[in-house]
Amino acid sequence: MEQKPTLRLPAGEVAYWRARQLSKAAGDHSCPLCRSPSLREFSFWRLILNDFPYDKIARTHHMLIPKRCVPQEALTSQESAELEDIKKQLAENYHYYIEATPQQRSVPGHYHLHCVELGGPCSQPDHNPERE
Repeated sequence: MEQKPTLRLPAGEVAYWRARQLSKAAGDHSCPLCRSPSLREFSFWRLILNDFPYDKIARTHHMLIPKRCVPQEALTSQESAELEDIKKQLAENYHYYIEATPQQRSVPGHYHLHCVELGGPCSQPDHNPERE
C-alpha cells in the first residue's frame, strides 16, 4: 500500500487514523469539528484547536470553522465576508492558512481552514500524539 504524504509526525498520524477507525467502528457519524470547544468566537465563525495537528511543521495548529456545519459552497455571503476579515485580523498570529483540496478533505461536510504557525515541535498545551 502506498503511503500518502503527511504533515504529521508518525505518532500523530497513527493516532489520527486510529481515532478515525474507532469513530467509524462505533458508528459515530457526528461532526468532530462541531464537538470541538472554541478558542475564540466570531459572529459566524469559531477558532478551534486541531486535535491532530500538523506537528511535523507546526508549533501551533488551529482551525477556523463556520458555526454552521456546511461545506464551503454553502457559505453565505456574510460568512464569506467575515472569513476574509478574520483572516486579516489573525494574520499576525499564523504563518499560513491551509485549505485541503476536495479529494483530501477529511471532514468534507464542514468547511475548515487550517491556521498554522511554523516551528516545532508542536507546543499546543494538550498535544499528545499517543492519545487514543
